Amino acid sequence: MVSPSAVFAYLCPRGYRKILPLIESLAMACETPPLRVVTYMAGFPAKDAERKALVTPPHQPSAQWPVFLYHFDAASSNTLKDGDGDTVDVAVVPELPEGEGDVVQSAVVATTE
Repeated sequence: MVSPSAVFAYLCPRGYRKILPLIESLAMACETPPLRVVTYMAGFPAKDAERKALVTPPHQPSAQWPVFLYHFDAASSNTLKDGDGDTVDVAVVPELPEGEGDVVQSAVVATTE
């Protein structure tokens, strides 16, 4: 399994819900925790972002698009918050269910050496 140190994803909210088990699995294997995950436009509904920034693209000076930074590590990988803010357990699985790959086509996994 690849051991990334950072992941960038630009997905719809459903896509983030679908890849959360994969991100949790990658965090467990991360050699240099925490696994940093940057998302654009939306984030993981069940996890609080470490930071959120609004970015103004040069071609749209009146726009401000959100970018989120998340930290995942083995200590926090099984405790996230649900929509009501309550802590819930998360099952960690190594791969997405068959047929769900179309949801994550725009996700990028980066490794460092």
